[in-house]
Amino acid sequence: MSENPKPCHSIGVQWGLWIWSDSQYKWVGGTGGGIVPPPPPPPPQAEISDDFNDNSLDSNKWITRYFMKRSGVDVFERSQRLEVALKSDDTGPSPKAGVRLKDSRALKGKTVLVDVYVPYDGQDYVRVYLMITPEAIPEDIEKGPHTWIDENSKKAYQIGAQPKAVWATKFLNGDITGLGQKNFTEETWTGKFRIVWTGTTITFQVYRGGGWHDVGSDTCMFGDTEALHIYLWAEDNWARSVVHQLTDLWYDNFSVA
Repeated sequence: MSENPKPCHSIGVQWGLWIWSDSQYKWVGGTGGGIVPPPPPPPPQAEISDDFNDNSLDSNKWITRYFMKRSGVDVFERSQRLEVALKSDDTGPSPKAGVRLKDSRALKGKTVLVDVYVPYDGQDYVRVYLMITPEAIPEDIEKGPHTWIDENSKKAYQIGAQPKAVWATKFLNGDITGLGQKNFTEETWTGKFRIVWTGTTITFQVYRGGGWHDVGSDTCMFGDTEALHIYLWAEDNWARSVVHQLTDLWYDNFSVA
C-alpha cells in the first residue's frame, strides 16, 4: 500500500485526510459536518516498480551482479525486501554485490527512488549505492566503479551511503568529482535515496529525519533520450587485512516515476 495523505479543511467542509491506497484516494477521519472536499490529483504512477514482497527476484526486471564474488557474498529477495549479503571469511579484496534493472531506459524528467537500510557493527565500512549509467558493468569484474569507469564515453552518477555519511559522486572519463556530503550521527543508516532529473540538472537526495536533504546536483551529462542502466549495489570496503564482518543490508520499494 502506498499512502500520500492530503489534509483538507475550510468553512463548511469536513476535517479529514485523503489517503492514496489501492490505486485510489480514500477519505479518512472526516469530522465536523459539512461536505467532503474533492480529492487532489492522483500522485504520479510509477512506470516500473518493485516492492520485493513476493520473496522471489523477478528475472523480468532484475539481473544480479557480483564483483569478486566468493563464499558469503550473495543477493536474495526474502523477508519482503532485496537483501545483499557481504560477509566473507577471508581478507581479500572487498566484495561487491547487487542488481541491475534488466531494461535500460531514458530517465529525463523522472525520479528514481529506493528505501535503504544499512546495519553497522562498529567494524565494517560499507558503501551502498543507487547508480545510473549508460554502460552495463561486466559480471564478476576485478575492479570497482572507481576504476572501471575510466574509458572514453563511460560515465555515471551514483549516490552512496556508509553508516555515518551520504554523498553524491559523478564519474566521467576517469575524473571523480564529489558533489557533496551529508553527515549523520546514527551508526545504523535507514532512509531513502532518490535521483531526480529535471531539465538539465540531476539532483541527488536522501530522506532522513522526516525530510529530504540535497546531497549534490550537477548539470546532466546524459542525452535526453539516452538509455540508462539502474543499479542497486553495495560493497564491503574494509581493509584487506581484516575479515569482512557485515552480514546483511537491504533495499525496498524501488520505483521510477
